[in-house]
Amino acid sequence: MEYIRGRRRESMHDLAFIKTIAGVVNHMHTFTRDLPGLVNGGIYCGPLWPEDDRTPLLTKEGFEHRMNAGLTESFGKFAVATTPLVFTHCDISARNLLFDDYSIWLLDWEFAGYFPRSAEIATLRLDVGKECANLDFYRDLEYAILEEKPLAPQESEQLECWREFVLNHVRAYR
Repeated sequence: MEYIRGRRRESMHDLAFIKTIAGVVNHMHTFTRDLPGLVNGGIYCGPLWPEDDRTPLLTKEGFEHRMNAGLTESFGKFAVATTPLVFTHCDISARNLLFDDYSIWLLDWEFAGYFPRSAEIATLRLDVGKECANLDFYRDLEYAILEEKPLAPQESEQLECWREFVLNHVRAYR
């Protein structure tokens, strides 16, 4: 692990800053791989995945099967066969950004992996684990990412599936 001499921003509402981060995210999405999964090869974890599901997903077919198993039959199917698996961070948040006068550092790569681009947008849109004070930042960042590269129709369908998938495995604790 490396120490980075940087600071957090007081305000996350500067549009030029948000567009810069969107450019970084869209650049990350240009890196692809044929097999889904975390960069470290571990079990899927993060805001989109059930905490008690320890199933490794090693192929696109296995990934698609697991996603569809988490959807209600009336909802539809998650299709990934023709969608590229792109490098995603899946935890872009104010707490994971550091700055100095010349650089932006994106921290906490625990959930990073190769997934459909819709996974990145789902983590922004679903507000899973997000700080309420920065909800505008997530909305504006999603808008800036999609302004530069809009979702394809299949990615839009996947986004709806992510929402259903996440809602189907969220638990209420007493």
